[in-house]
Amino acid sequence: MKIAFDARELTRERLPAGIGYYIRALFTALAEMDRQMRLTAFCSGSESPFRAGLEIETLDLAERYFGKWSQTAWEYLFWGKQIDRLGADGFHSTAHLVPGGMRTPLVLTVHDLTSFLFPQWYRWSNQRNRSWHLRRGIKEARRIIAVSQSTRRDLDRLFPEAEGKVEVVYEGVDSIFAPQGPVEREQLGLTFSEPFILWVGTTSPRKNLLGLLRAFERVHRRAPEVRLVLVGQRGWKDQAVFDFIRERGLARMVHTPGYQPREKLPGFYSSCAAFVLPSLYEGFGLPVLEAMSCGAPVLASNTSSLPEIAPDESALFDPRQPEEIAEKILWLLQNESVRRRLSATGLERAKAFSWPRAAQETREVYYKALG
Repeated sequence: MKIAFDARELTRERLPAGIGYYIRALFTALAEMDRQMRLTAFCSGSESPFRAGLEIETLDLAERYFGKWSQTAWEYLFWGKQIDRLGADGFHSTAHLVPGGMRTPLVLTVHDLTSFLFPQWYRWSNQRNRSWHLRRGIKEARRIIAVSQSTRRDLDRLFPEAEGKVEVVYEGVDSIFAPQGPVEREQLGLTFSEPFILWVGTTSPRKNLLGLLRAFERVHRRAPEVRLVLVGQRGWKDQAVFDFIRERGLARMVHTPGYQPREKLPGFYSSCAAFVLPSLYEGFGLPVLEAMSCGAPVLASNTSSLPEIAPDESALFDPRQPEEIAEKILWLLQNESVRRRLSATGLERAKAFSWPRAAQETREVYYKALG
């Protein structure tokens, strides 16, 4: 079986995030699991984003776009023909971008449907482009991979034509995410010794950081020693977050070390008193899985996919209620038995998710699409 796939989220000049991690981990696991499968990655650049020794061919698309619309035109008019010339058995669209005019059977991963459900969270041009690709992909795909039951329910509700084509394949967690011993704060770039609440992600509206900050204000009044650490790269429409920190006088208690290399994240997860993800919507929620794998006590929103991953129901809260978030955080911080229980149940829950399992289930989807 020969499968071509889109790896450009790994090779564009940007910091890798959720979809990039998905591509690297899934296709590494596929290459390790099935040495007979021939994998071809379409990249933006000549350097392979995969580690040496993996049987993954890389093709440099040598993209030379002159704005968003010329990129869309190229993807629609020319990319599909290039894929057909490869003679691949199937093409896996990993990042919601679907080549036009392609005869090669299509498998589409849908990470989320935020561009349809919450268009206000996107720039107008990005929302239009993403939605256009997804509509075409859902219509043309032989099989669709949803990364959670929540995403599958959204597909069923918004796209009746997807019925019978959707398979749920949960993401996994990299082996580097495991409990660590004591980590020196200096190694994490932190200059304080007090306990801290951790958040990891990109500072975009759906991550609900303003809700978390309003909750933290309440926590700080009753537990003034606790700090909040926000790890991740800046996103669209996030200036309000930093304005809030400054205007409320929280700069001394809220630390923003920015984007961190992936290998440093286990140190953050292993050192925090609690990991909190207050997102309004997630397609999957990889930081929750990473935090649980490191033994961090996890609290998360009761929305979208997060209840599927969280350690148990007691760890969930309404993300639109800062008072409820604050009470849940204080409940955890003030009860060692609760922290121990959520740490243990999180570690056990995380064992259900692995990239080898995701690779095996993805290969089964390929066989269904090509059979």
